[in-house]
Amino acid sequence: MYSFMGGGLFCAGVGNILLIVSTATDYWMQYRHSNNYMHQGLWRYCVPGKCMTHTDSIAYWDATRAFMILSLLACFIGIVIGVMAFIHYSSFDGFDKTFAAGILFFISCKRLHRLSFLFS
Repeated sequence: MYSFMGGGLFCAGVGNILLIVSTATDYWMQYRHSNNYMHQGLWRYCVPGKCMTHTDSIAYWDATRAFMILSLLACFIGIVIGVMAFIHYSSFDGFDKTFAAGILFFISCKRLHRLSFLFS
């Protein structure tokens, strides 16, 4: 049982790191314009030679930023609750920590799933 919990926590940790990287990266969209390759992320866009922050507020970019931050928080809190269950933290004894951690991971991935509809 503990090997599954340890493996699950390891996968959740790696997933949270990848979620942080994907939120922070500037390569959400890449396109070519006048023989130049440009790319943009949630926080800034880059043209050849320099990167600038987004100054305009587009609703789907704002919604994507909000969902990504909420997914990060849900995943991080799920990891904390999973570690508490793994080390038998005695607080909240009537509270099923493994179930709560699983629900938080599910909420985190459902928020990310909603993002796919914004860009399709």
